Amino acid sequence: MSALRLSLLCAAFCALSLLSLAVGAEPGYTEEKGIVYDVREGVTLVMDMKTRDDGKMRKPCCVAIHGGGWSEGTVEASDWLGAPLADMGYTVFGITYRLAPDHRFPAQIEDCKCAVRFIRANAKKYNVDPRRIVAYGSSAGGHLASLLGVLPEGVYEGKGPYQKYSSRADLVINSLGPEDMGFFARVPGSALTGVYGYLFDLSGKDLSYWTAKASPSSYVSRRSAPHLLLYGGRDDLVYPAQGELFYNKLRQAGVYAEMHVSPESGHGLPPEFRMQYIRPFLSKFFGEVK
Repeated sequence: MSALRLSLLCAAFCALSLLSLAVGAEPGYTEEKGIVYDVREGVTLVMDMKTRDDGKMRKPCCVAIHGGGWSEGTVEASDWLGAPLADMGYTVFGITYRLAPDHRFPAQIEDCKCAVRFIRANAKKYNVDPRRIVAYGSSAGGHLASLLGVLPEGVYEGKGPYQKYSSRADLVINSLGPEDMGFFARVPGSALTGVYGYLFDLSGKDLSYWTAKASPSSYVSRRSAPHLLLYGGRDDLVYPAQGELFYNKLRQAGVYAEMHVSPESGHGLPPEFRMQYIRPFLSKFFGEVK
């Protein structure tokens, strides 16, 4: 698969997400659009908030992270991804982050970490429980969600505000995201290798350095957050095999993990497939939200 096809797949994924968006605020929900959580290297980083008007206090919340090959994507795509969790009673924050190639890794995870710190710093304002934050991402966003669940405090925090607050996610849902960035370099013809040139700055460090530094699998420990991993059995962009290696590594470290594969799916999963596992996973750790 060529780098061009990779770009087209990412663009198609984002387009499908946007087509699925509901227009306007929904009755029974409170929404706040365009919340600025940081300004970094000339980029205004925003998030949208959506929560059900149900009178509940200290709600669990979701940081929803769009995909798009780390080079494209919008806050609306993040909103769409997290919308089913808002329907479940979660407060959802759909976020943006700096994009490659203008901003190389680790800019993307630094921004995601800043978003989590912002939410914890403003937990009382948004009526959320700072100890019940799930990071939910798809494709590139899934990769970033896993990093939020495995990186030690102090790694890739960046220079953003709210540094006294934790940037760790309490739970992770990774849908279709890579866990071992070096895995794809070992597979002849892998399309994902097309991102290396624009995601990483290869002028100072070699590829193996960056793939290790960017891989959630490099940081697994007994302190890692519980993970729900979802993949397509026919995905020829992000192979389920590398997800299984990560799953096994989590289990060996004593971390709770689930992995489910939709046998006939490619780089895109049916919503009903995702939700049949997301609901019980969240309920197991955060309890029922009615």
